[in-house]
Amino acid sequence: MRRIALIIQYIASYLYNRDTVSYTVADPSRPTPADSLYLKLCELLSAGDICGAENYLFENFMAGDDYILAALDFYQRLNGMSDEELAARDFSRDEVREGLCDILKKAGMDTSKL
Repeated sequence: MRRIALIIQYIASYLYNRDTVSYTVADPSRPTPADSLYLKLCELLSAGDICGAENYLFENFMAGDDYILAALDFYQRLNGMSDEELAARDFSRDEVREGLCDILKKAGMDTSKL
């Protein structure tokens, strides 16, 4: 849990010059493609479908700051869940870390030291 939080904090500091991650939809009436991705991820998470949300993220992710921020927010939300909550949704803490590293690789980042 702590390692995942440190990875997210490191990327947020490196890319956005801040310690925390929070994706904000600027204009919900006119969402950008990254906004739409984020809103769908939130919808799937609210429904308890972590696997479906992660699959959706990987299918619709494009390299770019807004997409990376949406992905970091997503994995931060997952990391905030207890191990029991994750297990109840057929997910694990290891899968959170693996997914985070995989999406960062997809964004073109070197994750070999994470």
